[in-house]
Amino acid sequence: MSNPIIIKPQLIGNWQKALAQDQVVGQNLSGANLNNDPAALTAFQQSPATGMATIINQARQGYNPLDPTSAANYAAYNNWIERILATNYFNLELNDNPQVGGVNNWQAYISQTISLYAGINAADINRVTNTIVNLINISYSVPGQPETVIMAQQTIQDNPDQQQVSAFFFYTTATIVYNQGGKHSSSTLGTYFSVIRKKITLTYAQWNAIHTQVANRQVNLVQNWLNGTNSQAQAMYDVRLSPADKNLTCLAQVPSLPDARRKAIPKDYWYSFEWENLPDDARKLFNQLGVKSRQWHALSVTGNAPLPLEWSELNDGQRSAATKLAFNQLLWDGPGVIESLAAADRSAYWGSYEWEQMGTAYQQRWKVLGCGPGNWPPTPLQLTGKSWGKEQRNAADWLGIASAEPAD
Repeated sequence: MSNPIIIKPQLIGNWQKALAQDQVVGQNLSGANLNNDPAALTAFQQSPATGMATIINQARQGYNPLDPTSAANYAAYNNWIERILATNYFNLELNDNPQVGGVNNWQAYISQTISLYAGINAADINRVTNTIVNLINISYSVPGQPETVIMAQQTIQDNPDQQQVSAFFFYTTATIVYNQGGKHSSSTLGTYFSVIRKKITLTYAQWNAIHTQVANRQVNLVQNWLNGTNSQAQAMYDVRLSPADKNLTCLAQVPSLPDARRKAIPKDYWYSFEWENLPDDARKLFNQLGVKSRQWHALSVTGNAPLPLEWSELNDGQRSAATKLAFNQLLWDGPGVIESLAAADRSAYWGSYEWEQMGTAYQQRWKVLGCGPGNWPPTPLQLTGKSWGKEQRNAADWLGIASAEPAD
């Protein structure tokens, strides 16, 4: 079982409006008690997306969103959804469990699975795809051993035009198994997906009718949690997606500067988004680095640093902008194909970087060549390429290991 991929709850639709309303709730709660402060209660009433997130959070007893892989937690996940539906606040609009998969045509199966994720942005689609590809690479290195990953995601969608807010829940199990062929049989790659999908909707009118009830329940749960007097409140807050839960507001904009700082590789993070989806503060910082919308696509393809300069060559303003975007010298300079081609000893060049210091794109190619966190750095023998096939040679070319000998 590989590590799970957890995609934090996200806002889509008219997320700018929903986030602004959510922030007003937080501002009115500063130093106030929701029970007896009319302004705080009014702000809560006027933010149905916050209401949706609050109800979902209140029902989360026993479910740990940071560890969806255990059997007990899977049962808790089902119980969580049942508790949400049991409130009778929502309309259930989608409830199915499509199965996708088969042998060998894994690219098509991934595309079919991705098409099932309604309401997920391009960055998370990339994360899901990369996770599955990594799983396939692992399976190649361990023939006959099924590799499994679980992906959990929730999305809140605000639709003012339809006067409603919706939530999507996806719980996906991906299983990959590679069977190596023999003298009289071909190798096979089995790729199988099970996607549990649910969509619930809350109309603005329904929210207006129940907002006081939900607010009072939230205040009681938080107070009980602080006092340690209620097991349900304790279970609810033992695992928190963010400290903002205790202040009622729990919506977060993605992408954002704070979210980028929590990621390992800022280039992987920022380049997974379209330019138009970046927040204003991030676009302004990239502008300071000379990046405009017309350069963005090329950077996202090459994975290069925003400026063709070493970290030491940046001026103070550029270095400040890069730092705010979550870069440092190591993450900015990083490994590169040009440097690899110019290196006299390429295994030593790549070995100067820790495995965790390389972006996902580099790690994927090295896994194709048989390297990983457990056998890093590569040895000169691993770079000879005498027994490489087409896939390995493509990975080597991408990494700038051009001296590899042609396959026999």
